[in-house]
Amino acid sequence: MGNPWTDPEKARNWEPTGKPGQVHREHALGVVFALLDVHAPRRILDLGCGIGDVDARLLERFPDATLVGIDASAGMLERAAEALAPYEGRVTLRCKDLDESWESEVGGPFDAVLASQAVHHLEDVSKQALFWRVHALLVPGGIFILNDRVQVEPAFFPHHVALWNRDRAEHGFEPCPAGVTHETWTAREREGGDLPDRLGDQLYWLREAGFAVADALWRQGNQAVFAALKAPAESA
Repeated sequence: MGNPWTDPEKARNWEPTGKPGQVHREHALGVVFALLDVHAPRRILDLGCGIGDVDARLLERFPDATLVGIDASAGMLERAAEALAPYEGRVTLRCKDLDESWESEVGGPFDAVLASQAVHHLEDVSKQALFWRVHALLVPGGIFILNDRVQVEPAFFPHHVALWNRDRAEHGFEPCPAGVTHETWTAREREGGDLPDRLGDQLYWLREAGFAVADALWRQGNQAVFAALKAPAESA
């Protein structure tokens, strides 16, 4: 399946707000920023940096930090370069798909790695491989934060629809179509390039990749912020 975000027109027209699936975006990002505050990172890697709007906020928040952003969309990176122009000398952007080999082009190690709404575009085996690669790039004690979409359990799907409709109504959006099923919803996600996995599976894969601990810090419906910590260096 090709990455739909590499389409130039989609990259030019995409906006980070104003859609039903983004009603919790600011809340989730607030959690991400609070987690990063604990680490006060000096070197940050953003996987799937998109148009750079989050990175600009990170560079403002951490004025001593430098940041490397990678994204598969040249169009998105063009917009990111414009948004991040005021931070020249502190930002490096690379056009790479997360499935590709990109480690040699980003340097490292990093104090923090962030992936916001990017990893759910990967198949499960690619997610697992990515977690191993991120672990290797982090300093001891470093943090990997994922702000991403997760798979809805089929048995709870009607409950999730009820929650989605509550949130949609609160923000002025139309409700989900009547009679939508888990199967049709999942098929629609895959058609759009979305391949979310269960939160529990991803926490397990993070621990399998060598992280000392992994946990969910926030969740609302099919959106979650979860993180993993690399073990600190052993004391001499």
